[in-house]
Amino acid sequence: MAIKQKHYAVRVGREGPKIYDNWKETERVTRNYPYAQHKSFTTLELAQKYLDEHDTRTKLNESQILKRVRNQHHQTTQEEEEEEIPSETIIKKKQK
Repeated sequence: MAIKQKHYAVRVGREGPKIYDNWKETERVTRNYPYAQHKSFTTLELAQKYLDEHDTRTKLNESQILKRVRNQHHQTTQEEEEEEIPSETIIKKKQK
């Protein structure tokens, strides 16, 4: 029986998105790496598709994150403007 070649696609790992042809290298870049993502495939094409799908989602997520950050900044700026105390409401300390 022939041994099937596996391809290991790493989405998130120490060396970034990459395809490996052995588990030893895959484990080296993913073991104890926070939020590591990897999967094995029987063909190189499927492994590449897995990585390409991640790129599309990542770009979408980045644009959504930027939009949220801009909105939060805009809201924070408005809240700060509303919180400013008018000078006539400031009470001066009594001088002794």
